[in-house]
Amino acid sequence: MIFLEDRDHYCDHNKNFYVYRNPTNNKWYMIPWDYDLSFGIFSTDNTSNPANPNLFTYENCFLNERFMRIPNLRLQYRQELCDLINQVLDSNWINDRINTIANLIATEVENDPFFWEIDNFNQILDDNYIISYTSRNWNIPSIRNFVQERIEEVKQSLLEVGFDCENNMIDTQFESLSIDIRPNPTTDMIVLRNQGTTEISSISIVNAIGQEVKTLTNLNLSTWSKITIDLSYLSSGLYYVLSEGKNKPSYLVNKLVKL
Repeated sequence: MIFLEDRDHYCDHNKNFYVYRNPTNNKWYMIPWDYDLSFGIFSTDNTSNPANPNLFTYENCFLNERFMRIPNLRLQYRQELCDLINQVLDSNWINDRINTIANLIATEVENDPFFWEIDNFNQILDDNYIISYTSRNWNIPSIRNFVQERIEEVKQSLLEVGFDCENNMIDTQFESLSIDIRPNPTTDMIVLRNQGTTEISSISIVNAIGQEVKTLTNLNLSTWSKITIDLSYLSSGLYYVLSEGKNKPSYLVNKLVKL
């Protein structure tokens, strides 16, 4: 969805998806549908670049917002995007794939009377064009231009948060963080000890739906130092302990069970 830039989905309009819980593994899955406005189709004028909505600025992505609260998951997500860019989405592979699909459907699209009066299918693969619909002009990018521009936009968005996909340089300072939490499970108090080489600046306790229930800042917890945290007021359940290192971005997430 990030690379397709489909804007007619849950982030912009809170629709066009299902949420499914697999009873065999108890995991939740999002199943999107209605991709007809992918590849920058959803643009409202003839001047904007539809490949350019920033990667991390959608305000209505409630599922994403919860997901991105968990530092290790956020890190893994950005790593996966970089891996796609570096290992899969190179221009040769993309152009070969476009050519393969174009050869299969070009004649049918050109002959389809309901398909936007496209006379030359191959031309729209390379040249931007404008269609009039619902009293507006829609700027439709060529597939080749859109894909390349969108990849560059994703790269730039990742670069702004410290991920240099171009040089495959990704900050993994979280590996220098290590903490020990005892007792775990707990009924009231926990003792958290810094066992890593990075000073811990803050600790957050997050419940299973991503809500922060306790935050400790300005800790300066050095190696082998420890801190006692009172969790007696929390309800029983699964929680996550988010430790942030002094040198950002550096995070560690540990599971904690409250009895």
